[in-house]
Parts: sequence; C-alpha cells; structure tokens
Amino acid sequence: MDQQLIVDNIEFLKEYIPKLIVAVEQEVDFLVKNEEKEALQLLPSIFEGLEWTNRSVSSLQALGYMIESDIEERKGLLEEMEQAFQIKDFVLLSDLFEYEVLEWLKKWFEQLQHMDGQLN
Repeated sequence: MDQQLIVDNIEFLKEYIPKLIVAVEQEVDFLVKNEEKEALQLLPSIFEGLEWTNRSVSSLQALGYMIESDIEERKGLLEEMEQAFQIKDFVLLSDLFEYEVLEWLKKWFEQLQHMDGQLN
C-alpha cells in the first residue's frame, strides 16, 4: 500500500473517530431515553461509520501499524447488534454500543494518537 495513503488514512481516522464516538454516545443517550425516532435516524450513519472504521483499522492492523484485536469478535459483535436491532431490543443495542463499541473506538483512537504520520 502506498505510504502516503496509509498516512492519510491514519490522519483521517484521528479526526473521524472522535466524531464517531460522539455519535455513538448520542445514540446510547437516545436509546436509554427511549427516543426511538431519534435513535433510528442516527443509526444508519453510525453503522456506516463503524463499518468503514473497522475496515480501515483492520487494514492498518494487517500492515502492522496497529495492535491486532480480535477481528472475529468484532464481526460477532456487529452481527449481535444487527440481531438486537431487528428484534428491537434497544436495551441490548444500547449496552453493546456503550460497553463494546465505545471501548474499541477509544482503544483505536489511543493507538492512533501515538502515530505522528512518520511511518517506518
């Protein structure tokens, strides 16, 4: 992969992940408050952002730029979230966002903060 493309991806993730964290926190708030309409409006953007972020982080991990985390576990979580959404178990969905997704995003962001754009 082109070195500049990797640097650009890292820099974009550094800017994007905090925004995604805020959106996920807002989603949790909507779900906890039973504000279903607002939660459902925000959900597609969050899932799209999570999918893109997951792919980008997985690529960086495969290239050795980030610590590997369990990709199968992430896939399982996304499937569990989809199932919770389909059966409208918003309590479970909220818990998954709050205790799983936010932890991954924060961990990824922390790792990215230690990358200064100068790759080896």
